[in-house]
Amino acid sequence: APAADQTFRRAAPGALGEHLGRLLPLRHHPSGLDFRAWYLEEFPVGLGPVLHPFAMSRKVRSALHDLGVESPRGYTLLVPGATWPSKAWPPENWRRLARALADDGRGPVVMLPPPDGGDAYRAALARSGLPHGGCLPPLSLDDALAAVTHSGLVITVDGGLMHAAVALARPTVALLGPTDPDIWFPYGSFGPYRALCTRPRCHPCDLHECGDFVCLPALTPGQVMDAIAALHLASGEKP
Repeated sequence: APAADQTFRRAAPGALGEHLGRLLPLRHHPSGLDFRAWYLEEFPVGLGPVLHPFAMSRKVRSALHDLGVESPRGYTLLVPGATWPSKAWPPENWRRLARALADDGRGPVVMLPPPDGGDAYRAALARSGLPHGGCLPPLSLDDALAAVTHSGLVITVDGGLMHAAVALARPTVALLGPTDPDIWFPYGSFGPYRALCTRPRCHPCDLHECGDFVCLPALTPGQVMDAIAALHLASGEKP
């Protein structure tokens, strides 16, 4: 897209605006309009991330009950699953965060481990000594989205469920490593959503693997807790 044309960057968040800009040379044949004119006519207020809530299945309801969750919005959901090694926050940091959340009265703390490579996260949560909460069993995508829908807060690394949490209007703290939050988490103006990123000199590298992995490991549980407090303060809730 021409650098001078900011239509899509203003109207659609982050990378979505970049991708839409690449369609500028096209024409919408049914209307005869060029793509920019058609877009402005169809979406005058721009695009925002929206998903309809997912109903809680018997499996999810039973699993949450077994973890001590008795009410909707009554749990904090941790989502550590990362497609790339460079997007993974260390399991020990998740353990420390879970303990801090419980000590701060933000439990039950529930984790949705990734389907592959989740043992380290399950072991870390088991070591946290939580009075309530724990790990959910493997879930289908619909059930995972239901777990997100009914949570009170989502803490997640950079991945599909991060975007889904925002689209489902759940308060979200996203932990980003090699990717640029200005592009991949441009949601701050939409609601109670925050991205944390340490931004070392090599950032953003967008590498899938990194021999000198410093960005995410440098992000501390204390910084995450501070972001949660600020998120709730901004939304008018008790910090």
